[in-house]
Amino acid sequence: MKTLISALVLTAASILPVSAGIHDFNPSNVGPTQQRPKTGQGQCIDYQDKSELCFVKFGPSQFSIAIFDIDDQRSPMAVQINCRTGQWHAYGSLTKPVVESYLDNFCPQYG
Repeated sequence: MKTLISALVLTAASILPVSAGIHDFNPSNVGPTQQRPKTGQGQCIDYQDKSELCFVKFGPSQFSIAIFDIDDQRSPMAVQINCRTGQWHAYGSLTKPVVESYLDNFCPQYG
């Protein structure tokens, strides 16, 4: 009986076409990965005009951000933002449109 089953399996394997499955791995199909900061990690982003934005991630889509705008050197702006909801709270001397211009560029990259 075992011999008959083995013969049938070998026959079917030689006749049926082989198709790729979802578990087949081909290194050339691997796309580039975007590294996102883990909770507790952060970094700084320098802008061409020498302004700077530094952040620390403290939740899945939540960041604490410090913005130093070269045009307003009184003190850095402190911002808490949830990139999932778009809500943010800030303290500092920058105007709302200036803060929003930084945050609009920040969240699509790191949210």
